[in-house]
Formats: sequence, C-alpha cells, structure tokens
Amino acid sequence: MAPPYRRSCLTCVKAKRRCEFSSGPCKRCTNKNLSCSLNRMDHHENAPPSDYATDDDIREAQWLATLTRGQNLDLDIQWPEFDQNIVPGEPPTDQTIDVDNIFTTTAEPPKNDTQSPSCIFYERVTYVSRQFRTYPAMFVKRGQNPFIHRFLYEQNTPLAISDAMSCCALYEGKNECNELLVFNDLSSKARNLVARNGFSMTTSDLLASTQALLLYQILRLFDGDIRLRAEAENAEPVMMAWAERLLGFSKQLPAIPEDGSSLDMEITTSWREWVCAESCRRTVLTCYMLQGIYSFLKFGYDNVAAQIYKLSFTAQARIWNAPSQYVWDEAIKKYKHFQVTIKQWDAAMEGAENDDLEELGIIILASMKGVNVCSWVGKANLGRWGLAKKCITGD
Repeated sequence: MAPPYRRSCLTCVKAKRRCEFSSGPCKRCTNKNLSCSLNRMDHHENAPPSDYATDDDIREAQWLATLTRGQNLDLDIQWPEFDQNIVPGEPPTDQTIDVDNIFTTTAEPPKNDTQSPSCIFYERVTYVSRQFRTYPAMFVKRGQNPFIHRFLYEQNTPLAISDAMSCCALYEGKNECNELLVFNDLSSKARNLVARNGFSMTTSDLLASTQALLLYQILRLFDGDIRLRAEAENAEPVMMAWAERLLGFSKQLPAIPEDGSSLDMEITTSWREWVCAESCRRTVLTCYMLQGIYSFLKFGYDNVAAQIYKLSFTAQARIWNAPSQYVWDEAIKKYKHFQVTIKQWDAAMEGAENDDLEELGIIILASMKGVNVCSWVGKANLGRWGLAKKCITGD
C-alpha cells in the first residue's frame, strides 16, 4: 500500500508531470494506455515504496559526503573488493572497520577466568593504542612526547615541526562546527610533507619530517574519519621508508656508555648530540609500533614484531627527561641507564624501579608483560600511565 502522503502515480512522477490521480487511473495514463498505480512496478520491486528520501538514503548520502569531503581528495585509493563469503558474526577485517569505536566491544566476557591468547594480546594492543592517541596533545602541552624531546628544536625549529605543532593544537580544538576546516588542514599539511623527497634530506630534516608524519598518522588512523584513515594508510609506506633510513643513521649516532662510573666526560658525546640520537631511536621504534598495533587492530596480527625486537632505546626516565647538560651528566653518573634492546628486555631491565621508566618504557612493558602491571608501577602512578581504570575496575 502506498504511503498516505503520495498524491501522484509513478508514471507521472517519472515524467515530472502533474497527476490527477484520485480513486482511479489518472487522465494522462488513460489517454496513453499507461499503467497507473501508486505502487512501484519497475524492476526495483523490493525497494521502499516512496518517492521521498528514506533513512537509509540519508545515511548513504552522509557516508558519501565523508568520502568526498574536501577539495583535494585523492581518488586513487585502492579499495579492496567486497568479500561475498564473509560469515555473519565474524569480526570485520576490511576497510570498513570503525576506528573511532574500535575499543568498544559488545561481546560478553568468557565465563572462565582463562583468557585466550588473542584476548590477551588485544587487551595489550588497545592499551598501547590509547596511549599513542595522547601523544599529539602531549606534544602541544609539553613540547615533548616519548619520541620528541622538548629541547631538540630549542635553537632551530624546522618547518615540519612547526606545522605539526599547529596542526595538533588545531585538532585539540576540533568540534562539530570546525571539523571540516581541521580535517582539511590536517590533510593538506600531511600531503605536503609526504610529497617531499626523503632521500635528499639531511639527518636533522629527516628526523623532523618523520616525527611530524608520525603525529599526522596517529591523528588520522585513530580519528574515525574514513577519508583521513585512507590517507594515512596510503602514507604508511612513506613513513616506514623514512623510518628505515633514519634507522640506518641512528646506528651511526653516539650512545652513552653502559657503565656510568667509568664515564670519561672529555670523550663523551654532548647532551644535545645524545638527545638527537635518542630521538632518532625512539622515533623509529614508535613508527614500527604504530604500524604493528594498527595491523593487529585491523587484521588481527602484528606484521612487524620481528623488526621491533631488534630496536633499542634508553629507558631511564631521568636521562631522557634531563633539561640540561649538567642534569644529564649527573643522571648518567648516578643512575642505571637501562639501554634496552627490545628482544632482551628482561635482562636489560633487571633492577628497575617504577620511577625509572617514562611513557615509552611503560607501554613497552605493558605490551610485553600485559596491562596488569598495576602493583609494579604503584598506586600513585596508575592515572599517570592510563592504568587507573584497568586496575580499579578490571576493564
């Protein structure tokens, strides 16, 4: 039965003519021997019998708008073909995954107390990804995050870092009214950065560009906007190519001696040189970790674990957070450095206390040992490391 608000037959609607339909065939259809009916009789027999936009039509239009938002949309995205053999109830693994709600689950918890390996790893990965999402805001508020030292660009700030800072600050103020402007600014800055030739950059330029792109990737991968996420996925090979080149440079950069007691200050690298070298190591490690956690959330497996195990960094918080040459000198003399190769984490971190680690060390600890490290970090540090809800509620 036609809805009560339809006053024209389908033939007149299609011809865009005024219809005189009342209780029988209209005059136009009678004169031309046409079928006159309010019900849809064409090949779309199962479609909703209405000439007005349905809720599904509106939702589809909104979805298409998100795909075509912005003037410079890259339409060369290689979208996967729809898999007709998907079994209902299986978790989504294609490009339609909702990143914004990726941490929300409606599944009931298992009745037994033993978690499956996939649940255990998922719990760790989601914790790490949540912490990663705080890095852009952390950079705006502190001028530092686990892979950017606040004194690294004190004397000369590259354009890539300035752009990333302004973009992250703008993103922090995002709301429904300015969302389009924020997204367009983010896309434009990321696109201009990716267009640069990484092979012609100096080490310092490559470091700044990789750090800026890493911030853009975090914003775009976890925002939930499908266009931003597609752009980030397209830019991933560039980020990893830059990270590979930066890794080659970092192996040639100086590191502090393992034993601070035998330190010869005359031949030791300066604090600023070490900050640059350590920033390279941490940036490379964060690039690989971001690729790994996103791969796990999207496909269910980590595709870079073997590479991550070979990477290293200095885990001692007092050394990384040192604000001056003097404080850094004192820290490397007084405290154990904890220069860690990820594969040898347990041996390298022997004797570590909860105040020896900062953000990067904590998320690596959680990813390797599980998020149930509450008793080790101490009650006072639960909120600081994003563990308070997990430890108190068990969520």
